[in-house]
Order: sequence, then C-alpha cells, then structure tokens
Amino acid sequence: GQFSPVLADAMVTPSLVPRSQSPQGLRRMFRVESLTSAGVPVIAVHGPLDYASVRHLEEAVMQLMADSSNSDVLIDLTHTNMVDSAGLGTLVKAHKACVDRGGILKISGVNDKIAKLLGVTHLTGLFGIYDNLESGVASFPQARV
Repeated sequence: GQFSPVLADAMVTPSLVPRSQSPQGLRRMFRVESLTSAGVPVIAVHGPLDYASVRHLEEAVMQLMADSSNSDVLIDLTHTNMVDSAGLGTLVKAHKACVDRGGILKISGVNDKIAKLLGVTHLTGLFGIYDNLESGVASFPQARV
C-alpha cells in the first residue's frame, strides 16, 4: 500500500528545540512528530537524538502511551543522522515502556552509522529494525496496508 501519514488528533504540534550553530552557521532544529500510518502509531524524529533532545522523544512516547490503547510504537529515524548514549538510553526506556504495556517498539530508517552503534552496543536484537518507514509499518500485525 501507499504510505499516507495521518496526524494524530492530540499530537499535532511537534516539539521543537533549537540546536547550536553548525560549522556552516546554519541553525538546526530538532523535532518529534507523532502520527499514525496505516493504523500504526509512529514517532518520527527529525535531527540528532542526543542529550539535548531526548526529553522530547521521552515526552512523545509517554504521551502516546497515555493517549492510546495501542502499546505498539514505531520510531522512525529516517531524518536522524546521530544518536548518542543518551539517545540509546531513551530508545531502551521507550522499548521497556511498550513491553510493560504488552506492546513492542520497532525502529525504522536507521542509517549505517546508527546501525553500527546499535550493533556494537548489542541492542540490535532488542528492537525490530527496518530499512524504511513503510516496511516498519507493514511489520505490525494491525497495519492496514
């Protein structure tokens, strides 16, 4: 099926955090977008997932858990080029929050650098990891494709 994101009612406003100046002098922004794709809750991360931004992902996961009867979540990292130790810790905490509610957390859009980090830290087996958003969404049994 074709991917068509539908913004979730209570989560239309993305979280924004200003980032430091890049070497090119361009200001980068971090944001977390909560949406639903084919009936699957998705949290799309835009920007580096690091100590300065993890709070926004934690809030999005907790909000989704509070607002949804569904405890499954796909975190899409297509627009994330870097994850640090704080980001890894947040992904593990999000996984635990899903599992504690009988759900599962999967990750899509992982670049080679992040995939290597997940492998080196032996976290690859903890998450279902998918090449892109579409394959991640389709991996959930409730996906309406």
